[in-house]
Amino acid sequence: MFNEKIFIFMWFWYAMLLVCTVVNLFAWIRQRYSKDARRTFLHNVLTDSGLDTTEAEREEFYNDVVKDDGVLVLLLLDANGGRLQSGELAHQLWTSKFPQTGKRFLE
Repeated sequence: MFNEKIFIFMWFWYAMLLVCTVVNLFAWIRQRYSKDARRTFLHNVLTDSGLDTTEAEREEFYNDVVKDDGVLVLLLLDANGGRLQSGELAHQLWTSKFPQTGKRFLE
């Protein structure tokens, strides 16, 4: 009888983990393949790194420097290393494209 209760608990636990994994998978796919989500993420990272940017500058930065692969790298860095590291990398990439607008990171 006790084994059945443990089995039922484990079954519900695995079902809950499955639901969480599926939701996380769809959220990641949306973040990765949605153009608006990628641009919003890039805007948030640049804003958090202390840069005041215009829409035209961000669009040029996205199209010329970062592109889709760069946003993926920033997403992975943000997920595994934190916003500070991804913001620092985005800031360094920004100053390589626009050296006149680059300030020290988080001044």
